Parts: sequence; structure tokens; C-alpha cells
Amino acid sequence: MPPLKGILPQEWQDRSEKWAKAVWENKKNRPDAFRYDRPEARMDWRVNWWARQGECWVCLFLQKDPGLLDWNEHHPDDGCDILYSPLILQVKATRTFDPPYLMWPVTKNHLWKDARFDIMIGVASANYPEHEIFGWTWKHVFERLRHVAKGHRFNTQYGNRTDAGLVDGTWYMEPDELWPMSDFYAETNLWRRIEA
Repeated sequence: MPPLKGILPQEWQDRSEKWAKAVWENKKNRPDAFRYDRPEARMDWRVNWWARQGECWVCLFLQKDPGLLDWNEHHPDDGCDILYSPLILQVKATRTFDPPYLMWPVTKNHLWKDARFDIMIGVASANYPEHEIFGWTWKHVFERLRHVAKGHRFNTQYGNRTDAGLVDGTWYMEPDELWPMSDFYAETNLWRRIEA
């Protein structure tokens, strides 16, 4: 099994940075473009940079070319981060929590039903530039077992792990509620054979 933890090759760090900056610039020119972004993503282009690096790390874990990700700078994806045919993967990267949570942002709760993916994979970057895949779950399992953050306060100083909190209404699962990546191939390969 490829490593779960490591540092993304510089080529993909750089391409992710260039892409995230371009996305940020394009959004600044469209007033409604930030409407579904988390508060910290409205303030800092690096949120998209870290997220894209997490997607690249999962690609490398799956032995897929990160160049196959949607690198379009002008529109968000429709939930399909990685095609693992016939399954669609949604990667959720977090940099602020240790231990990490697998989160669905409150600003996108209304998009959940139509979001086009089968599996969520969590990537932690609390020890950046190191990334670690910390677990996965099926979309329908996340929907059934998710927690809803209550009584938390958003920390405007993004990246301060000591007092960062989940935004109220954020859906999340704890890392020990997720399946380990050691189960991923067996579970998904069975599904892929059934669907083929």
C-alpha cells in the first residue's frame, strides 16, 4: 500500500499554489463567487491551496496522476474531486484540527443531496507540509452518522490550532469513526467489480 503520510512533491505543491491563486483572483471579480465558501476561505487563498494539495496526495496514494484533477480556475467542481471508476471521491482536507475531523462545510449543507460523490476521504495537514490520509467513509454512512457542531466559535485567525473551532452547523465525523485506508482497496474493489 502506498504511504498514507508524506510531503507532496514540489511540482504538485507549486501547481496547486498557482491554481489556488488563480481561483482566488477569479472569485474576487465575481461578487457571488464566495457564497458557498467557508468564512476562512473567503479571507485566505491558501485554504484552496491546502485543499488541492490534499486531493493531489490522495491521487498519489491511489497511484493516479494528479494532473487528471479538474484544474479549471473559473468554476468549482460539482463534488467530483477524483474519479475512481465507477466511484467518485470527495476529498476533505483540514489543516487546523489535531486530531482531524472529516467535515462538510455548513455553507454547503444545502448542496449535500446533489453533491456528486460516493466516498469522502479525509486528509490532515496539521503538520504542514506533511499530509496524512486519516480515513474514509461512504457518503450515505456520513449522512447517517454525522455530528452537527453546536456551541463552537469560529476563529478568524485561521491556522491557530489551539483555539480553532468548528463553525456551528458544520457536519463532521471523528477520525475514530472512519474506516482506515487499509480497508479502502478491499471495500472499493468489491464495489467496482459489482458495478463493472
